Amino acid sequence: MFNCMFSKGNSMGHRILQVLARVWIPAALATVWAPAAGASGQITEIIDSTGDGGGNLLNGPIGIAVDAGGKVYVFGNDSDNAFEITPGGVVSEIIDATGDGAGNLLDTPFGIDVDRGGNVSVTGQFTHNAFRIRPNGAIRQIIDSSGDGAGNTLLLTGGVAVDKTGTVYVTGVASDNAFEIEPPPVPAVPNAGLALLAAGLVGAALWRARARADA
Repeated sequence: MFNCMFSKGNSMGHRILQVLARVWIPAALATVWAPAAGASGQITEIIDSTGDGGGNLLNGPIGIAVDAGGKVYVFGNDSDNAFEITPGGVVSEIIDATGDGAGNLLDTPFGIDVDRGGNVSVTGQFTHNAFRIRPNGAIRQIIDSSGDGAGNTLLLTGGVAVDKTGTVYVTGVASDNAFEIEPPPVPAVPNAGLALLAAGLVGAALWRARARADA
């Protein structure tokens, strides 16, 4: 009977198929694939124009980055600063227009990224530079308009990216180039065995000197 109803010559069967194709099947698929209510998850504002709430405002945010621990970093293109927002919601300004505080200013930040060690890199477009901000708050300018110092200048610093080794990459919008900035070298740690040997020799010398004094 089913085959007869939908046979080639059965007009009623064709009308039923048309209804299924136009109405029921699309509705069924929409039901199956429709996102569940609240599927996007909870939405929370983590920072607004008041910045850290202590007078350091956030104006014109463009770039944002997140580290492995869930800390969020955002900069204000117009307020010439950047903020750290912890998973607990604590907001702190980590750099402002004074840059490193040693005369190297930050004007119109344009890029931000963070490496595995929590070091944040921020570019200053109109100051033609970039800064590294360590987790302890220390700020260091890592490149300026002189670029590589060999005649390849950096003009209008743009984007920034950091790889897993801590190497920073920045682009020069007006100089049509890009630079690689290696992380600073790790201070050499004295060999532990040599340090123990030296301590032992010093101790032995002191013991002999005391023994002679007591003799």
